[in-house]
Order: sequence, then C-alpha cells, then structure tokens
Amino acid sequence: MFLFISPWKTFSQDLENISQKDAIEIKGSIKAETVFYNVSGREANRKPFSWMISGDPTLSIYGIDIPLNFFFTEQQRNFRQPLNRFGISPKYKWAQVYLGYNSISYSKYTLAGHRFNGVGVELNPGKVRFGFIYGKFKRAVKEEDKDDNDLPEFQSISFRRMGYSMKIGYGTKDNFIDLVLLKAKDDAGSLDSVPVSQNITPAENLVIAIVTKQKFAEYWHFELEAAQSIYTPDTRFGEADEHNNGWTKTFNFLVKERSNTYSSSAFDAAVQYKRRKWGTRIRYNRLSPGYQSMGAYYFLSDVRKITIEPSVKFWKNKINLNMSLGFQRDNLDDKKSLQTNRTIGSLNITAMPISNYQINAYYSNYSLGQKSGVAELDSLAESEIRQTTHNAGVNQTYTIMGTSRIHNIILGLNYQKLNDRNSFTSKFTDYHSMVINANYVLTFIPWTMNIMAGFNSSTYDVGDINTSVWGPVINISKGFLKNSLNVSLTEALTQTRMDGEAFLLTNRLSIRASYKVKKKHQFSLRLSIHGNKGLAPGADTYTETIGKIGYAYKL
Repeated sequence: MFLFISPWKTFSQDLENISQKDAIEIKGSIKAETVFYNVSGREANRKPFSWMISGDPTLSIYGIDIPLNFFFTEQQRNFRQPLNRFGISPKYKWAQVYLGYNSISYSKYTLAGHRFNGVGVELNPGKVRFGFIYGKFKRAVKEEDKDDNDLPEFQSISFRRMGYSMKIGYGTKDNFIDLVLLKAKDDAGSLDSVPVSQNITPAENLVIAIVTKQKFAEYWHFELEAAQSIYTPDTRFGEADEHNNGWTKTFNFLVKERSNTYSSSAFDAAVQYKRRKWGTRIRYNRLSPGYQSMGAYYFLSDVRKITIEPSVKFWKNKINLNMSLGFQRDNLDDKKSLQTNRTIGSLNITAMPISNYQINAYYSNYSLGQKSGVAELDSLAESEIRQTTHNAGVNQTYTIMGTSRIHNIILGLNYQKLNDRNSFTSKFTDYHSMVINANYVLTFIPWTMNIMAGFNSSTYDVGDINTSVWGPVINISKGFLKNSLNVSLTEALTQTRMDGEAFLLTNRLSIRASYKVKKKHQFSLRLSIHGNKGLAPGADTYTETIGKIGYAYKL
C-alpha cells in the first residue's frame, strides 16, 4: 500500500536484466543544515538563525525507481508523496510498454516530449518502427482547484485534454522514414464554467508529419520533417457548411472543420556534406503563423530561418574552424504592419599549436532591423529598430606539467557592443562592455593543495554612465587525511568606480570545510563575511556575516 501512495515517475526498465537487480534498494541522501546570520550597518533581510532538513530518497524495487523528497524548516513542513505522477515503462528486447505518466517524442512538430497519463507501446523488430500512445494530456483544473497543494503554483485553469499519437516507419538510426499522426481534443464538459478573464476555450488539434533522415554516398546527410497542423481554437463553433481547406477535407474522417478551424505548416530540412577535414551544413526552417501542436509545449511561429554552417580542420587537426551565417524574418503571410529581419553570423576558432597551450577565439554578430509591412514605417520614428550586437572574445590556457607540480595560466577576454542606429533611442540603448579574467593556478600534487591568484576587471558603458569593477582574488585549498577533509579559503577585494570616481569598496572572505566519514557521512562548515565600504554618496556601508553548519547522510 505504501508503494501506491508514493509519487512521481519511474524510468524505463529492461526486463531482460531484472533478475540481476536487487529486490529492494534505497538510494539518495538526507541533509540537515543550520544557518547563522548577522548584519550591521543596514537592515537585516533574513532571520538570525534558521534550520532545514531535506531529503531525496529513492526506493527501487527490482530496478523500478520511486523517487520521494521532503523539506522541513522552522517555518514550513512539506512532504511530497501523493500518487499524482507515477509511470512505468518496462522493456523486453524490441518491445516497450508505457503505463501511467510518461514522456515520449516522435518528432519535434508533433509529439515532442509532452507528458501524458495513459498507455503506450513501442515495437522495433528489425527495421520496423512502430509506436502508439493514448492518454490524458491535461487534467481538468477548475478555479477552486488552484489552491490544491498537489498542483504547481503556476497551474492555470484548463479543460481535460485527451489524445493519441501514432508512428509508423521503417529504417535504421541513420536511414529511416516515419509517418506520424497526433490527435488531441479538449472536453468542453470537463469545466462547469470558465472566468471571462481567463479566455480559455476547448480546442481540437490534428497534426500529420513525415520525418526522414538519410545518409548516402558516404559523405552526405539529409534530414527532413514536414508537418501540417489542423487547429480549432474553439470546438463550440458550428461545423462549416463546406470545406474551405483541402487538408480538413482530406482528413474529414478524423477532424470536423468548423468556422474557426485553420491549418498551418512546419518545415525543417537540412543537408550536410561532411568529410574528415571539412564540411558544410545548410538548414532551412519555416513555421507558419499560428502553428501549434498539442503534443508540444511551445513553438515560435511566423518565422523563417536559413542557416549556413561550414567547418574545417587543418594543421593535423590542431586548428578547428567553425562558421555560421543565418538569416531570419517574420511576417510570412505579409499581414503584419511591420516586418523584422535578423542576420546572425559567428566564427569560432580553436587551436592547440603545442601540447600544453590552447586558445579559443570567437566572434558573433547579431543584427536586428525592421521594414514596412502593410503600413509605412517612418525611418525617423522612435519605434524603428535598427540594432547590431557584436560579441568577441578569446580564452587561453597554458599548462606546465611537472612530476610534483602543475602550473596553469588562464587568460580570458570578452567584448560586447550594441550599436543602435536609431538616433532617437541610441543614447539610452548604446552599450558596450569589456571583461578580463587572468588567473594563475599552482597545484602541489603530493600535498593535494591548490593555490589560485587572479585578477578580474569589468567595464560597462550604458548610455552616459560608465561603471568599472576590478580587483584581485586568491584561493587556497588543501586536502587532509587522504582527502577526506578538504579546507578552502577565498579572499576577493573589488573596487567599483562610477564615471571615473571611486564609489564602493567590497571585501569578501569565505572559509569552507568538508569532512567525509566512511563514505556515508559528510559534515560541512562555511563562513562568509561580506563587507561594503561606501566611498561616495549613495553607496551603502555594512558588514554581513553568514555561517552554515551541515550534515549529510548518503543512503
């Protein structure tokens, strides 16, 4: 009985190996922690003392996992255990069965990982590919149900939604073709009433798709998914007197066309030519306005994207070059008042000229602009958008290996800049930043000890305001008692300057320690002291201290 009031979801189990699994097993951990807090110079934002006990034990019965979790504090007690999400998916050779709550993907534009509660089967004997699921995609949630503790806080009112999906195909992992169908419908009678403010209506959806992936002529790869969605936003509308859509006429035996029924398409195709040293990939993606599938959670529709992605390796694979150029636009049916165009380009170079030195350099360009749609666009208007964002950086690592010591020198630089070519808005949106990180790490192998010294600098310019933050940081960590006891100390000092004038001095000191006992027990200690010293009007001066003591037991 305990099992049937326990929660959540199980995972796929292979019945061929069930005899090799322990009958009953408990995994996970239980943790307890106390927190001490003190602040001077400003108002406290938390209690001076708090405690918490949490755990995530998982009960496993013949390899079937039943996760639990609990969380207790001095303010709240919570144990999540009702049977609201339980599923099992046993597998034997080429057959798999799904019972209860599960999540399956047939393709990205039909059934794409949407959770359902029901039954399903997947059969893959040889090259045959067959799958079928049926169940509840959404439960009915009434206005008064929103206070139910078993529901997530963000749960909104919804009709009960039932549906099924089927996949029939043939082929292997690299060469296959699948036909996929999804049908789902809301039960209009599952809610007695719906608040006007919610704007929720019972809907119906049918999606048909063809999916294929082919590898041919050794170097060529081809991928395609073409889907057609027939969507009815409100099934309470009357049926259409005649078919105005060829798709609804063809599939009239599966879905009835109503006066508000519409169809939309999704298309994604990619061709790749890949050799050992070089290759290129071209992808075309198009989602019609309003494209939806009840088997997926979200789509960005009314968009067309074309991407070219060449790559090359040379100098005995010591240099890798990857490039990308993409073009994106919306307003595919030319009905919007404005059309937005985007151009995205990127370049990434990774090189290892010698065995102990590696460098990675990158650059990306993101352009955003608008042009007239069905209405004229005033080029001097404040609403016009013409922006370009540049992002460039380089990361370098130099390593010196020794028998007892390892030296690592790490240098990173990142630059970002946004150019707004609209003279009315540029003074508020023009932006650029420079971030520099330099670190030296020395490892003493026999002592299990690391020493890190670094310097961080960040500069930000937004409009007419210049902000810079810079300062050193040092970290020392050491392992004791065969690494069962680990202690680390970190000290960071930063100064903030506004428009060239000193504004704030910040000091952060952190001490951490952890001690493991026989692989089951772990004790931890952390002390953090954060001090702010204001150097100009408007900058706060205060000292904040946080201490944590914890214990964890591994089941």
